[in-house]
Amino acid sequence: MRLLIKLSPLWAAIMLAGVLAVSGCSRKSAGTANAPANAQTNQVVETANAASLAQPAPATPTIAQADGQPNMAELDRVARVWMLRNHRRPSGWEDFAANAGVEIPPPPPGKKYALSRDMRVTLVDR
Repeated sequence: MRLLIKLSPLWAAIMLAGVLAVSGCSRKSAGTANAPANAQTNQVVETANAASLAQPAPATPTIAQADGQPNMAELDRVARVWMLRNHRRPSGWEDFAANAGVEIPPPPPGKKYALSRDMRVTLVDR
């Protein structure tokens, strides 16, 4: 009897571990219980994807200020994004402008765009 009393906390822990091991927590049972909810979620996602595909693509953004002058800060930002996306520096202004993905406004009269050594967009004389 004394041995049973000394072993009863240990015996209770072993029994509890055995019951948990036999019953177990299975993700399969949780997944099958949530199958209708998952199907409904998938349908909502597919509907949202179809709606986004039906919308026309947004127009390429322009980089001009209200007075028609080019926004040099925005051009610099687009150039940095271009370099990060392409993992290289553009070989020149033409390379950047051809692949920038934005509508670049025409330069002011008598000027042209160029990239400086530190890859900033600048206006230089023609």
